[in-house]
Amino acid sequence: MTAIGDLDRRLVLQAPVDSDDGSGGVTRSYQTVTTLWAQLTPARARADVSADSLAAIVTHSIVIRAPRAISTLHRFQDGERIFRIVAYRDSADRLQRWWRPVYALELTLFECPGFGVVLFHALWAGAPQTVNGFANLSGLIMAYMAARFGVLGVYVSGRSKEKQAAATGAAVPTAVGQLIKAVAKRG
Repeated sequence: MTAIGDLDRRLVLQAPVDSDDGSGGVTRSYQTVTTLWAQLTPARARADVSADSLAAIVTHSIVIRAPRAISTLHRFQDGERIFRIVAYRDSADRLQRWWRPVYALELTLFECPGFGVVLFHALWAGAPQTVNGFANLSGLIMAYMAARFGVLGVYVSGRSKEKQAAATGAAVPTAVGQLIKAVAKRG
């Protein structure tokens, strides 16, 4: 996995826009979608000849951290330089791609409102047993919610640190990174 501090270049992601040229064909232009932090690494340059024509030459490897739908029709722009996307692949980090966003969505859209609706209904209906149950379990419920939001807070805080590091170019001091450094020093 690429560290967020390695994403030190601002690239413009552009999507193709096809318009009618008036003669039955199309004219392709590109429209800016967004600007992303990226890692731009020169690749080995070599030319391949296939069927007496020059095949694609991969000159750079570009790594981005963005859950966007990107295809080989898109391209990147770095100032005056244009990088055509020859191939791409998604991150292998399932935690980054799926679990954290789903966890945040479930917690903020379902669990917290669910507790609120049950408590509000108990108060509205005048159900003293339910209200007393919430009062008796309030410490446990608060600890549970604190732990859930703590996990989400670590995720949000980590992402904020990553974004700040990407903006400044500094390395992100993560707990895992610090642990690895401490173990490496002792070994």
